Amino acid sequence: MSYNKFIMTMLEVKNLNIAFASDDEVLSVVKNVSFSLSKGKLLGIVGESGCGKSVTLMSVLRLLPKNALVNAEYINFNGQNLLNLTEENLQTVRGNKIALIPQDPLTSLNPLYTVGDQIMEVIMLHQKVDKKHARALAIEALRQVNIPEPDRRIDEYPHQFSGGMCQRVIIAMALSCHPDLIIADEPTTALDVTVQAQIMKLFKEIQQKMGTSIILVTHDLALISEVADEVIVMYSGEIAEQAPADVFFSNPKHPYSKGLLASLPKADEDRLCVIEGQPPSIRDRISGCKFHPRCPFAFDRCKAEAPVLEFSDGGHGVSCWLYVKR
Repeated sequence: MSYNKFIMTMLEVKNLNIAFASDDEVLSVVKNVSFSLSKGKLLGIVGESGCGKSVTLMSVLRLLPKNALVNAEYINFNGQNLLNLTEENLQTVRGNKIALIPQDPLTSLNPLYTVGDQIMEVIMLHQKVDKKHARALAIEALRQVNIPEPDRRIDEYPHQFSGGMCQRVIIAMALSCHPDLIIADEPTTALDVTVQAQIMKLFKEIQQKMGTSIILVTHDLALISEVADEVIVMYSGEIAEQAPADVFFSNPKHPYSKGLLASLPKADEDRLCVIEGQPPSIRDRISGCKFHPRCPFAFDRCKAEAPVLEFSDGGHGVSCWLYVKR
């Protein structure tokens, strides 16, 4: 690793493997995933439901259930390997240096407490300030996410906010401790299209104005195209393609990526393109490339050997035998 890369890289995950153990079997859900995130950048991770996106990010925070088996060379955040931290030391990272924005804002807030109390609780836990100071910081956090009259609305309850405003409260909670990294796990799933666009604009503003690094997990490539600096496409627990966003959207390579982009609605077309077949379940045993049963370009090697992620100039990586040099 070069000196410049070390300075600029905030998060680096190397050869991450995740499995879940039950009484009679061990099921692999993520295999050999590696990626890095530079300071102040927004990384979009996309793929169909069940492809391992959320599990991958929860492993960074070590928030997986006890039956999860996590193995990796390292998960480095600001120079320290999170896998080696004690639970006590992790508490200084979670919510403080790395903030998580969960999927559903309506179920992430406690209906019995005001939004101000909930934001202040996070601030007092991590920043060690008194209640008066915490309230001032909470009001400022609400102002940063463009909630009108924050000094009044801080005393309101979640049911008094719309879904989009509840999501802004969650984002304010994440921002309140000035984290270096925000992980947003499907943050717009429960919101309508107009509010989704507003939330995406807000993420971009946070990234640009505060220099916060963001990982945005979603199944929606259209959202990613508006905000991401880099894109990772996952399929069945593996990275299928990885590239800078402008390169990816102008020149997608993996057949799965092409299928996802082709399936986006277009104003001048009446019919939607679809990817034939269904994603494999974690119990399916597929030899070779996991996408080959659905791939229109598959040939014999695809069915027999699993490809590896190979990068070309410009940082464009693809895991597909159509592009492997050897």
